[in-house]
Amino acid sequence: MKVNTVLFLLLSGLAFVGIGAAGFYKWRMQIEQREVHACGEAIRYDDFTFAVVGARRAASLGEGAAQATARGVFVVVQMRITNEARRVEFTFRPETARLIDARGELHELSPAGQAALAALDPEGCHHPLPPGGTCTVELAFDVAPDALTDPDGAPGPPFVGFSFGAGILDMLDVIVYGNRLLEVPEASVP
Repeated sequence: MKVNTVLFLLLSGLAFVGIGAAGFYKWRMQIEQREVHACGEAIRYDDFTFAVVGARRAASLGEGAAQATARGVFVVVQMRITNEARRVEFTFRPETARLIDARGELHELSPAGQAALAALDPEGCHHPLPPGGTCTVELAFDVAPDALTDPDGAPGPPFVGFSFGAGILDMLDVIVYGNRLLEVPEASVP
């Protein structure tokens, strides 16, 4: 190999590592700096907005054979989704939502809790949302009762965030949009 080729590859590699390190640093800084949106206040992803509009706690959800009982306590978050696109339909995927408890731990949806809620409201937000459309969905998270208090035992609000796939996609989301979270109202706090 020629010296110029080696030098080019070396400088390209250093630039790539530098850009990656800068991106990682920005990501870490934004993870620590939360942008919290209050109940009813929407965050926007592309042409779609999401807002927490209510919450409740429950020991069980659903009725009859579809009833689900929490291992801890269900935190049920009501979320309003709006499609502000002019031409494109949008299908909300509930599994993208995550509950971040008062201790900072992530909780995924409860499959049993979601199934119980879906049995009560089969229409929900499970269909494509047309341009200009709005729907409200309930999201069930099964958390330990002490997850709703901070490490000192004081009640603390949980938050809803989103995960759109692999770690790199979430990292890019934080770099581009910031660490945006939706505060869950006090109805879910003990």
